[in-house]
Order: sequence, then C-alpha cells, then structure tokens
Amino acid sequence: MIVDIIDDERHVREMLAEIADILGYQARTYQSGDEYFAYVTSPQYQPPGVVISDVRMPGIDGYNLMRKVNRLYPDVPFIIVTGYQEVEDKCSDIPHTFMRKPFNPEVLEAVLAELNLR
Repeated sequence: MIVDIIDDERHVREMLAEIADILGYQARTYQSGDEYFAYVTSPQYQPPGVVISDVRMPGIDGYNLMRKVNRLYPDVPFIIVTGYQEVEDKCSDIPHTFMRKPFNPEVLEAVLAELNLR
C-alpha cells in the first residue's frame, strides 16, 4: 500500500517515510501542498491508501490540500499532523484522522491500523 507524505520539513518527511517502510508501506514524499496537488491533478496520479500531511506549510496548507484532493478523490483518507494547537474540527466535513507532533512510531502504526490499510 502506498502512503503519500507531505511536509515542508525534510527531516519529518524522511522520518515518516522510514516509519512507513518499516511498517511495510511504500512511501512517496512531497515537500509542499502545491507540489502534491500538482501531482494529484496530473495524468500520472495514482491515489494512495492514505495521505499524511502537515498542516502549516508554505502555499496550500494541509487543511486546504485535504479539501482540494477530497473534491477530486473523496475516498482518499488523510492523516493530518501538526505540532501546533489546531482546532481538530476545522475539516469535520471530510474524513480524516488528526495526530499531534511529536509522536512515536507506535502511534502512527496504530492510526494506520485503525484505518484498516493492511
């Protein structure tokens, strides 16, 4: 299963990709919401099993990215990750899971298991 990871911090992208790999998932990483949405709207797009996205990024933030992707692909689930005190119900109209940074690999593993992505 493919996990798309979007975060403007390289070390966070790499850490999430490594965790996904250890858990048996294939990770694709993107450094911004704009870069990811360009991929989503390209003919090469292959919907992932899940998207893991940071909230605060330059350009399209995680919430708006989720809304834009959801309009085109309503079945793609999102895991929204942030270190900030966000209001979790900002996107209550879109199915998603919310995780706070920092988290350990077991938390991500449990969230992926809850989404039945195996």
